[in-house]
Amino acid sequence: MLLDAIDCLLLNRLQRDATVPLTVIAEEAGIRADAVTERLGRLASLGIIESQVAMVDNEKVGLPLTVFIHLQVDHPGADTSRVLARLAEDIPEIMEFYGVAGGGVYIMKLIVANAADQARITARFRNELAAKGITATLSASITEEKLKFTTQLPIKPQAK
Repeated sequence: MLLDAIDCLLLNRLQRDATVPLTVIAEEAGIRADAVTERLGRLASLGIIESQVAMVDNEKVGLPLTVFIHLQVDHPGADTSRVLARLAEDIPEIMEFYGVAGGGVYIMKLIVANAADQARITARFRNELAAKGITATLSASITEEKLKFTTQLPIKPQAK
């Protein structure tokens, strides 16, 4: 689906603050509030808007440590990614998990309270992999400081 300038304006505005009244967004977009509601409904039905959530500061809720785990599966099989995804779903501290080009290479992002939590989660993941017959090398990169974090995508109108 092609996004026009108004769709982009709506999406970018909601990414900054999803609590802003639709009447304000309508005024900014130069359209009626019911047209905003209709467009947002269409964008949601298409899966472009996945959900509206509250952003929580991880440090202020006692989870200051961000860790990237690099995972190299020794002999990836056809369903390795599916098995890994299921394991990751059961561990809430795993915030993001990606397969990387190159086959059998993955990166996951953990948000935890401390290094002991990271070690516990890494050990759990390693043990669950072993129970599934998957051997892998895991290494951790613990972040020192957050230089940038955003969930806002740079959405621009698409050419026809």
